[in-house]
Amino acid sequence: MAGDHDHTTLRAVVLQRICPHYRKQFYTALTHSCSVSFSVAFGSALPGDSLQSVAPDGIRHLPLENVWLGKSGRWVWQRGAIRLAWDKNIDVLILESDPQILSNLCLCLFGRLLGKKILLWGHGIGSRQTWPVRKLRSWIPRLLHGYIFYDKLRAREVISWGLPRRYVFIAANSLDTRTIRRLSHPWENDLRTNIICSGRLISEKRVGLLLHGFARATAGLPSDVCLTLIGDGPELESLMRLSQELGIHDRVQFTGKLTEEADLAPFFNSSWVAVSPGYLGLSAVHALAYGVPLLVAEGEPHSPEIVVFEPGVTGCSFTGNDPDDLAATLVRMWRNQAGLAAMSSRGVQKIEGEFSIQSMVESFEQAVRSVSTP
Repeated sequence: MAGDHDHTTLRAVVLQRICPHYRKQFYTALTHSCSVSFSVAFGSALPGDSLQSVAPDGIRHLPLENVWLGKSGRWVWQRGAIRLAWDKNIDVLILESDPQILSNLCLCLFGRLLGKKILLWGHGIGSRQTWPVRKLRSWIPRLLHGYIFYDKLRAREVISWGLPRRYVFIAANSLDTRTIRRLSHPWENDLRTNIICSGRLISEKRVGLLLHGFARATAGLPSDVCLTLIGDGPELESLMRLSQELGIHDRVQFTGKLTEEADLAPFFNSSWVAVSPGYLGLSAVHALAYGVPLLVAEGEPHSPEIVVFEPGVTGCSFTGNDPDDLAATLVRMWRNQAGLAAMSSRGVQKIEGEFSIQSMVESFEQAVRSVSTP
């Protein structure tokens, strides 16, 4: 551990599979905390995966070796993680709450036996009623000292399992909103003509549905309204073929993977709506930080970031898996420019008021101090 903190400073390690690009600013800010000495331990992504680990420059980093298991590569053992249970310089271990990280269960057991405080961070254990999930739920109150959630709904669930309310914490998922604020343009600067969808191009995101919906909406939209898809993934080639088949290839732009905010800003600054045709994730926070209203599919298994979506306030919704309703809603939103401007303003206010990297850091600091206080 770093030697630039005195012996009275609490020391905590956050263990993650990898360091994705959207987490780097948070980890950097976290490891520069003045009240807790944080380090982040992670390894490399599965080769060929569309989400890779970035260089840990600027982060106090403890390297782990990920051993990916099974045909899908979803299961992983993090070589080097267990030794952290024996490190006398570590007070608190903050683990990713995913039962597919096999080393975490051992780390919970050994860490608890060796006097470490154990926190989980994430969405929750899961809703499936399988034997391992049921067992994990029953062990949660005995294995953990606390749980950091993205939202209040999952927090209530773990409280029902027996974890004391005082050891449940909320750290709303966020991005580098300060940089976004500096790069974003006011809504009224000019008429926006871009529809945006950002994220990994995987089947769960239902980007093909968006292409079908956009193709049907073009008759009701000006000829200069285009669709931009930001991201990479296994569906890229099939989506490009689909845009050709639908006859909209000249109005659809595939940018590939973009991670630098300066590269992303021009697309968000020219967009009047950000569409989530499948499940909604952190991209919703990203869009609203730029003041881009949301169009969200109903009935999808959305991530906790769905809390940023307020129908009629920060965006609109359409019937899930219905390209006709998607098209009709796009046209209706476009024709209400005043409504778009109002949703833009409210979206920015919501993100600035409730979501920031600094507030995430403060929640982690509070969690570490709370579980470390007798």
